[in-house]
Amino acid sequence: MRSWRDLLHTPIGSEIERQEIEAKIEALKTPATPKWITGRVATLLAQYFVGNLSEQMMTAIAADWEHELRPYPAWAIANAVRWWMGVDNLERRKKPMVGDIAERCVKEMELVRVAEICLNRDTIYSPQLEHRNERVSAEAASEIMAKAGFAAKKI
Repeated sequence: MRSWRDLLHTPIGSEIERQEIEAKIEALKTPATPKWITGRVATLLAQYFVGNLSEQMMTAIAADWEHELRPYPAWAIANAVRWWMGVDNLERRKKPMVGDIAERCVKEMELVRVAEICLNRDTIYSPQLEHRNERVSAEAASEIMAKAGFAAKKI
């Protein structure tokens, strides 16, 4: 996450690298199974006081959580749960609502979104692009401008 800005400006090395990145992004986006979500949520909520609830009520609560967390991969949900219980969350003493965990899942997925942006910008590294960072002389700039139909104004 610390270097995502650099990632946005770094060209992809080749078409093979592009395909590898695309495959890794897809793997990172694979949603968790409903069974995994239900088990993780049960583990999370068991750490907080839970009154005597009927099995039907627990099933309905699990369905609500599963519905909200369905789009997210297991790693993002696990990270969100760990964050909720960790020292960085000032609300950790409160029982989380499903929206609290879903909101953190969105944050956990930020790097994946940055990678998708990089993949979709269609920039593949080319040695011919290296010259783009070189300064252009005033004469060359004037010539380029003249060819494009612009005239430099003198002050």
